[in-house]
Amino acid sequence: MKRKLSAILTIGVATALLLATSQRAEAAFVLDICNDAACTGGNDYHLADNTTNNTLGLTGDTNATAQRIAVSGSFNGLNFTVVGAFSLSTAIPNMDITWNADGVGSVWIYATDQNFSTAPATANASFSSTLTGTGATAVATVRGGDDNSLLNLSPILLTLSESAPGGFLTGSGAISGPAPYSLTLGVNINHVTAGTTSSGDFNVTAVPEPASLTLFGVGLMGIVRAARRRFVR
Repeated sequence: MKRKLSAILTIGVATALLLATSQRAEAAFVLDICNDAACTGGNDYHLADNTTNNTLGLTGDTNATAQRIAVSGSFNGLNFTVVGAFSLSTAIPNMDITWNADGVGSVWIYATDQNFSTAPATANASFSSTLTGTGATAVATVRGGDDNSLLNLSPILLTLSESAPGGFLTGSGAISGPAPYSLTLGVNINHVTAGTTSSGDFNVTAVPEPASLTLFGVGLMGIVRAARRRFVR
């Protein structure tokens, strides 16, 4: 009897952990490339995961893996490549943008995913960059977290800003929810002199706040109690 109860409790714990850490956000993962911060300047580029959009001199998604986007081309004065943008689409955000660029101009790159189900949470970000050329800057932001819309640019949860020659920064911001919610990662690349190059990686991984962990604990206790009642009968 004890062995059976132990087995059921083990299965219950494993199931709860699986739901908390691996629930997929079956929603749109998209990349927007814009010539202004609000993506309202016209001639902006919108690319959904695993789709072809070869307008405005860009290639379309060249990475066939779901939840991963790669694109390259010339846009607003810059020759650039989004080497990879990904979202692991779990119940809590784990997202990344990696890029390189040269030329003179400015580009805003946004990666958005939807249907995250864990809130409140803290978004922990790391931003590494290499910049050459006078006046070159790269600014990374985390946005949204308060509704489930695509390209949710407000509120801004955190900002990490680098100038030449670049470096490594970390920061964190609060995701308030409510769930389900979307999150948008943004990188603004700004080159002002000929011969400028840049590259970098922006990663955001969120962790639940204590309130979310408490809810998880309550759910786990419910599984345990249900199992005990079954064996009492």
